[in-house]
Amino acid sequence: MTRFWMAAVAALALSQAHAEGTMGGKVGTLGLGLEGSYEFTDKWAVRGGFNQYDYDFEDDLDGVDFDGDLELSSITLFADYRPTGGGFRITGGAVFNENAIVAVADPTATYEIDDMIYTIEETGVLSADTEFDSVAPYLGLGYDWGVGERFLINFDLGVLFQGEATVQFSSVGGTLSTDPDFLADLEAEERIAEDDLEDYDLYPVLSIGLSYSF
Repeated sequence: MTRFWMAAVAALALSQAHAEGTMGGKVGTLGLGLEGSYEFTDKWAVRGGFNQYDYDFEDDLDGVDFDGDLELSSITLFADYRPTGGGFRITGGAVFNENAIVAVADPTATYEIDDMIYTIEETGVLSADTEFDSVAPYLGLGYDWGVGERFLINFDLGVLFQGEATVQFSSVGGTLSTDPDFLADLEAEERIAEDDLEDYDLYPVLSIGLSYSF
């Protein structure tokens, strides 16, 4: 969490470092965010900020029902290029990506894991953690509309190249939680889950925000 406060301070400093700086908030597929920018010229600018949001969901992984949390948490560092010096911009940069999925299996009488049937007494509490690359390239487009003398409506559309998902299953409190054969079945289930999530290596980024120019 310390990194996010550092990013917030950096964004604030960035927005106040120049008469062409901005500071604002946004909402989108990366969560709720705070962002600051600084224009070097009428065509080039840099932006930095952070995003955070938690979302509860229910889903299944290879037939096992889970209650999960999508934990959105990221720091962004972008460069904007405005070909005409107007509102349209092309954006590239990096996202320091701590987005993750944390899920716990619904308690049921039995689970099917890698084509084997296990009881809840054998598995104990089953959980699954899913993560992606910690640093992800970003490429996108955007547009800023002026509202009055100082305010801007900001729109971004892009793609986060976050890499393949890494899934880790864990078992706690079951009679087989440390059994090598059962753990091997869990590892096989991890590979199945990673294959199911392979389309998420490209994460769509869509956001709209409001900023104040200094």
